[in-house]
Amino acid sequence: MPTSVHIDISLFTEHEAVGMVSGEIQMPAAPAIGDVIAFDLQGADLVRHKAAFAMGPIKVTDRIIHTGATVMLDDLKAKTKEDALQMMAFFEDCHGLFGDRWDEQVRLAEAEE
Repeated sequence: MPTSVHIDISLFTEHEAVGMVSGEIQMPAAPAIGDVIAFDLQGADLVRHKAAFAMGPIKVTDRIIHTGATVMLDDLKAKTKEDALQMMAFFEDCHGLFGDRWDEQVRLAEAEE
């Protein structure tokens, strides 16, 4: 029976923290630390999600067990901010996850000051 797993992935470039992706996915079992998760690219758009095709499987780095399971995955490092945003869009569009752009949080905080 599939289990609901909360995932957390941070997105970076060499010089900048871009954001994170998080949310619930269904898996056959809760992955253990050291396992890798390969996200299905079926349904990904070759233009909108171009950078996602190069990312490969992502390693589980931390795991919290509660009524479900939470796993933190290896940080994704993109060549450019645009590539990182394409990866974020892939997780949002194809896997129903939530992307949180950190530059937008900074912009909103500055607007409130």
